[in-house]
Amino acid sequence: MRNSIIVIPAKKSPKNGWMLDDRSLVQRAINLCENLDFPVFVSTDDLWVPNITYAAIHRRKPEVADTPNVLDPIVDLVEQFKLDNPIITLVQVTSPFTRVQDILSCWGHMQSGKYACVQTITSCPHNSHTLNHRYGSGKFINEKKRLHHPNKQSKEGEWLFGNVVSFSYADAVAQNTVFPQPSHGVEIEPLFAWDVDDHYSYEMAQHLIPLFKEKTK
Repeated sequence: MRNSIIVIPAKKSPKNGWMLDDRSLVQRAINLCENLDFPVFVSTDDLWVPNITYAAIHRRKPEVADTPNVLDPIVDLVEQFKLDNPIITLVQVTSPFTRVQDILSCWGHMQSGKYACVQTITSCPHNSHTLNHRYGSGKFINEKKRLHHPNKQSKEGEWLFGNVVSFSYADAVAQNTVFPQPSHGVEIEPLFAWDVDDHYSYEMAQHLIPLFKEKTK
């Protein structure tokens, strides 16, 4: 798919090697992208990565290896590989239940030319805590959508980031964020937005594997 790439950020962390259903988290992310018609880059400062034949390894420069700005390693990657303002889709290592359709949905909406960023989102029910999910970044075109709750009342709720984001590199650099505006949200089920951030969420993910397999078979 012309001038579109997938980047798997794999900052050095023990979590990259955590095993889930007989595969490490980083290997699950790589396998997810294996059959997609995009160039795939694994961006890392880790000396260890699995054997890869269908993806390029981006070795981060030391000055961007541990930066808090997610965009810095992306700029380093684009400059190293001399890419021309690509559409970039980030696939998170710590999101083991991301589906191919989530990636393609974000990328597909980007082709409309209406948005600088499209990200998966999941609803945050009223009065619930966020468990292991990240709050949605930026303002969504559909942010005023009213959520339907089990009590059958319609309320405006908050959105949580679903862990897949596609964005225009040019807009990201101009706004210094991987969530440039205008942004659009694609709603997904909370399961597919699950984020392995600590040992608790990792243990829970192991219990969620059968449900994930049932929903994606």
